[in-house]
Amino acid sequence: MNKIYLTQTNRLFIIYVISGFAYTTLLTLLSVRVLPGFFMQTLFFIDGVIKNRTEIASITSSEAFIQSIIFGLLSLTLLFIASRGVIISIQQLFLSQKFLNSLKSKSNKTIITVESNETSVFTAGFFTPKVYISSKLKSSLTSEQLKAVLHHEFSHWKDHDPLRGFIVQLINNILPQFPFKNKLKDIYFTSVELKSDEHSENILGKKRPIIEALYSILSNDFSMTMQPNLAHFSNMPERIPVLVGAKKFNFKLVTTLSSFFLFALVSLPVFVYTVKFYNCEHIEDCIQIFVNNLQNNSSENLCSMHSMDTPTSCTSN
Repeated sequence: MNKIYLTQTNRLFIIYVISGFAYTTLLTLLSVRVLPGFFMQTLFFIDGVIKNRTEIASITSSEAFIQSIIFGLLSLTLLFIASRGVIISIQQLFLSQKFLNSLKSKSNKTIITVESNETSVFTAGFFTPKVYISSKLKSSLTSEQLKAVLHHEFSHWKDHDPLRGFIVQLINNILPQFPFKNKLKDIYFTSVELKSDEHSENILGKKRPIIEALYSILSNDFSMTMQPNLAHFSNMPERIPVLVGAKKFNFKLVTTLSSFFLFALVSLPVFVYTVKFYNCEHIEDCIQIFVNNLQNNSSENLCSMHSMDTPTSCTSN
């Protein structure tokens, strides 16, 4: 039994999961190490500007200030991108759920026929997936083509592709831009569809029914109202040439390059984590002193500093 695309899909999914977990963990650790020093150095700078201290030049030219500002801004930027990615993914999740609720189907069956003039079929649901097929598509396919389509969708159902697709999309959203980022995501989702085509071919013992079904769906103006978090007949223009043997799905080069950039992205926080960063564990007390100084118009140095960039209890970590 041919399982080339199943293996490829699983491999790509594992790459995404490992990279996403490592990246978010190390980004969190990096932020914990960098941001206290960043905020402390920013506080020194603001305090110096407000009070016109002569030491302001020495603050901005110090290695601790430059390092803290650069890596602090980098950390904040990466945190912003990750936070925005989480928000976008949650919004997509709610939109998908809203779309499913609009179908007004309460059936507990695995296959649900939706009365619709749209030509669509998809699998939805994270833990208990269901296959949704429109009445128009169901009536436009032959018996053999319908079996091919349903076996394709059963592959999505069996492998929990809606859940896995959401995880991949979430990780893709939280990662910053890097070469081949979107290409790798496209390769994954095309591979998922080819994996399901492969499953249909293995069950029926031939690929002709799924190819005919794809052509029939395209000729009937296939439509999909909502796409996020739904495993459905997508990437058809890319899949058909592969299925008929006119084109090879050459994913090796791009996958190798994309995997390299993914792991390089993960290794960046690891490298930065080995650097000694300026830190100030008593930053809350320093902020309180800063606020009190502003209120009392005091000239007291922040954190009982001997100089503006080397407070007595602030160190490198």
